Amino acid sequence: MTREASRVQAPQVPSAGILVVDDDEAFRTAVVRLLSRNGHTALAVDTAELALRHIEERDFDLAILDINLRASDGIDLLTEIKTRAPATEGIVLSGHGSIENAMRSAHAGAFDFIEKPYREARLVHAVDRALERRRLRQTSALFHAVQVIFHTRDLEHLPESIVKVSMEVMRADAATLLLPGLDGKFYVACAFGLDAEVVRNTRIAVGEGIAGRVALSRTPLVICGDASTHPDLRGATARPRVRSSIVYPLILADEVIGILTFNRLTDDCLFRVNDLERAAVLASQVVLALENSRLVRQNVIAEKMTAVGQLAAGIAHEINTPIQFVGDSLQFLKETFTDLVSAIAILEDIVERMSVAATPDGRRTLLVEARQVADETDLPYLKEALPKALNRTAEGVGRVAKIVQAVNDFGCPDRHERTAADLNQCLRSTLVVCCAEYKYIADIETYFAELRAVVCRAGELNQVFLNLIINAAHAIADVVSGSNRRGKIVVRTRAESDYAVVSIEDTGTGIPPEVQPKIFDPFFTTKPVGRGTGLGLAIARTIVENHGGTLTFETQMGRGTRFSVRLPFEQT
Repeated sequence: MTREASRVQAPQVPSAGILVVDDDEAFRTAVVRLLSRNGHTALAVDTAELALRHIEERDFDLAILDINLRASDGIDLLTEIKTRAPATEGIVLSGHGSIENAMRSAHAGAFDFIEKPYREARLVHAVDRALERRRLRQTSALFHAVQVIFHTRDLEHLPESIVKVSMEVMRADAATLLLPGLDGKFYVACAFGLDAEVVRNTRIAVGEGIAGRVALSRTPLVICGDASTHPDLRGATARPRVRSSIVYPLILADEVIGILTFNRLTDDCLFRVNDLERAAVLASQVVLALENSRLVRQNVIAEKMTAVGQLAAGIAHEINTPIQFVGDSLQFLKETFTDLVSAIAILEDIVERMSVAATPDGRRTLLVEARQVADETDLPYLKEALPKALNRTAEGVGRVAKIVQAVNDFGCPDRHERTAADLNQCLRSTLVVCCAEYKYIADIETYFAELRAVVCRAGELNQVFLNLIINAAHAIADVVSGSNRRGKIVVRTRAESDYAVVSIEDTGTGIPPEVQPKIFDPFFTTKPVGRGTGLGLAIARTIVENHGGTLTFETQMGRGTRFSVRLPFEQT
């Protein structure tokens, strides 16, 4: 018995569900007894009407039918069963074996056709093979279904995609994805079938509650009936409406990175041991999707920090220049202020003495002294120079503030939710941040159309624009290096119906034909070591596609390249 199966209460959880339809009571009893000895649970009925009623009420893996039923035909019944429950396999039994009946059975979708009287070993073998085919078909369908998870463009919607697909492939009435928070407790990342307040307030520590105990044991659990009666869950609080559940830990490198729960709310179709196989395949795909999401986020952050680090020296230089003339202006103002204070003190003394001067000659002497002070202080020059110094100081402070604001706009962490953003302002900030990359080799031309706000994560798009502008600067540097020539980078925005389009064009080298198919591949780069990671364009395309947009390029060797980012104004 597998580790997973040993965790399940055998009396509560049925294995393969088999429907036996035959109007011969002795035959039905014998088949049910044979199936039970082989670990299966069988339900026997004597009419097509009862068989179809049970097919509507619950899920069966296999139907074993006699051809000649009272008032009906077994092959016609199989056709109807396949219509209502296509995944149910069928085995037809007949005391009147013929090529015609065998062909009719095959056309109706029967897995096998067995003549009566049958050998027990023959029927057991056919049942095992039919159930194996059903499992293989379910597994194949599962792999196709979970591709939806990997095609989720927006990583923020990944939990929702996981839960939706989980409900579909496990045929659950409700499902929940729990992920670990910063405090080590599991929170509800997404759930269908839970009240919003429960979702908000749920925090489960390892070892607490049903999910917490599964996380501690790291072993999948199948529960049927009242969960609190399960030997591993004594004292746990169960949801009253849930009739059967699978709780599956998501494990990567011996660490529980999440928990999936699937619930069914009726007794008609309880989860069984073999449902763990589907859950295991699904869980493996979910683990891969979550890890892929983590690596993508990690690479985005790492690439962003790498870009900021590479730009740090240029940003420092851009800030240092205005700071230097702010400092020079302040030093001039300081020295001038000292001279003015001395002159004002002398002039105040002259005014005081002039008020008591008795003779005209005495007042004339004081006026001459006042003019001498004015000349020594050079008041006409100061009247002209002081406003300029103050303006230079204000301009320098303004330039520093602009750079700091641009860096803040570019580098601040994104919120999880998307907000309305001005793409033109994003581009202005990015151009300021990376100014040192292009200012000595290229001129910038901007043509910004009036755009309505784009609902996005602006920080991520800033990273896309930064990467494209730096790539343009590097391409131009390869052309103009060692000459007095300058290249040109043209940044445009325009609106196309429900989309905003940003294009960044350079007069660089162009992209060679043999390189073009690879430029969006992770870690592919033509730049020398230390100049590029090979992740920039791959991450840029991922970010754009996660926003429902496209990133494309046009290039001509020796003429340059234009990258175009197309983004919907509203995300769907």
